[in-house]
Amino acid sequence: MTEKETPKKVTRRDFIRDAAVLGGAVTGAGVLASCGPGTPIATPEVIKETVEVTKVIEKEVPVEVTVEVPLEVPIAAPSKGHIVANPDNCGGCRTCEVVCSLYHEGVVNPELARIQVWPVGLDRYITEALTCKQCDGPECLLACPTGALHVDDATGARAIDEKKCIGCELCMEACPATPPRIRYNAEKNVYFKCDLCGGDPQCVKFCPCGGITYVMEEV
Repeated sequence: MTEKETPKKVTRRDFIRDAAVLGGAVTGAGVLASCGPGTPIATPEVIKETVEVTKVIEKEVPVEVTVEVPLEVPIAAPSKGHIVANPDNCGGCRTCEVVCSLYHEGVVNPELARIQVWPVGLDRYITEALTCKQCDGPECLLACPTGALHVDDATGARAIDEKKCIGCELCMEACPATPPRIRYNAEKNVYFKCDLCGGDPQCVKFCPCGGITYVMEEV
């Protein structure tokens, strides 16, 4: 007769030890099984960001640039003479205006005369003939866009060619005198001024008082 094996007594300490060993084995088997072929491996999550890149295109744009360039202004030939007013002798008769308008326009009309008689200051009884000085640097001539205002070859006077005048008024605005020595003919739409009558000013010739004289320039 076979002797029965006596069951081994398991203590509490032995039970806990064996359970721990068994649990570790199961866990290890699970881990190893998860590493087998065909089993995906957990990887950290990769966040893909889409970055929009804006390209800056440099485009050439024409820019207007103002550059100050020295302008060579031609100096007009000096006039050979000019009319000088003598207010102490002026009688205010306005004969000069009558003669001037009659000589140039064929009518007696002081508004069309190249010379003007004005009172001196506040005293209307003292008058003076306002004449063109035939400036050496004629601003009126430089302002004319058509060449109507030119230098007369015979006298050097700054004269206006009515055929070329367009009535733009630039010459009168440029005149430095007050009032301007350039006047306007509304009927013809042209401007006019003293041209020294070809070197023989009629206003001086017929002035009864010696209120104006023609002075020749020294050469």
